[in-house]
Amino acid sequence: MVVTMNKEGELYVAKILNSLIANYGRTGRNMVFIRHYITFDLSADTFGRIRDNGLLEEDVYCLYHNFNSSEIQGPVEPFMDFIKELYYNLYSDQMSIEEFVDECGVYEPVKKSFISYIKDGVIVRGETVIIPEIKFERLKFLESIIDILLFVSREHKLMIVLNRFHLAHLSTLYFIRNCIKRNKLGNVAFVMTFNDVYSTIDYETEEWNKLIALAEQENLVYDWSAPWDEISKTLSKGFVFEKDKIDEYLKMNSLLNESGFTGQSIYYLSIIYEGISINKYVISRVDRIKLMLLYMHAAVCENDFIDALKVAEMVKSIISDEKNLYLKYSFYYEMCLISIY
Repeated sequence: MVVTMNKEGELYVAKILNSLIANYGRTGRNMVFIRHYITFDLSADTFGRIRDNGLLEEDVYCLYHNFNSSEIQGPVEPFMDFIKELYYNLYSDQMSIEEFVDECGVYEPVKKSFISYIKDGVIVRGETVIIPEIKFERLKFLESIIDILLFVSREHKLMIVLNRFHLAHLSTLYFIRNCIKRNKLGNVAFVMTFNDVYSTIDYETEEWNKLIALAEQENLVYDWSAPWDEISKTLSKGFVFEKDKIDEYLKMNSLLNESGFTGQSIYYLSIIYEGISINKYVISRVDRIKLMLLYMHAAVCENDFIDALKVAEMVKSIISDEKNLYLKYSFYYEMCLISIY
């Protein structure tokens, strides 16, 4: 059952949003986490009514996202898509993508990743991955997203609303925690709603707890206990494998690997491979190899060499007759990484 918020509830949410608008440029951390207990849902329709009915006291550029646990989430979802939207809606008639990325001050080694994503929705690295530098590069990737938002906010005040934030995956949690640490966020405001009853996925529990503890420490958490809400009886489940989405799974996990968020990729790939094996779904040998190569790479990046070697043995058993030379090269490249590190 979808929660329907009445007029009184919408006015109260508008009051929270307007408090953030009033603080543009004044406070370091212009954000709020709305904590509820299965009693609140800031749906796209509700937010649209608040925005379109003149309830916001200032004209701001709004970015909205509703998290869905049953789908694979891309790297730092939804911020890469937000950046793409901001460029095409606000800057494409003023400058090229390359100029936009330069103007935003994006960290040099990850510029190509941002340019390729804005252009084609894929991430192309500008240089070979160096395993010991992954954590540093991942941090610079996150900081570059913040830099882009800050650049845009010089001319366009931004209101970012993330509904059902408890369903966000690891890369997004990293990003929001880095935003809190960054302190000065200019004319960028964040609103995150989260269900405190929901149990987070094991692989991200530690990061979730760190994030909420930091948000509470900085007095950014608001407890929602309004009496006008209906209670949603829909409890969200985790990512669900669907056999007809192999192409999407390959693309999304490639994005996660290329942007350095390999722990999140391992979570998805484990479920995908289990879904294929347990249900005995027939997929092409090439797709099976691609999935396993993605897992190998993610495991190497996470320093889980035992898992990487286990998967390598499975790939070895089916790749010898493969005619696709690029797949063979990719396999032996990953084997070299294992032997080096």
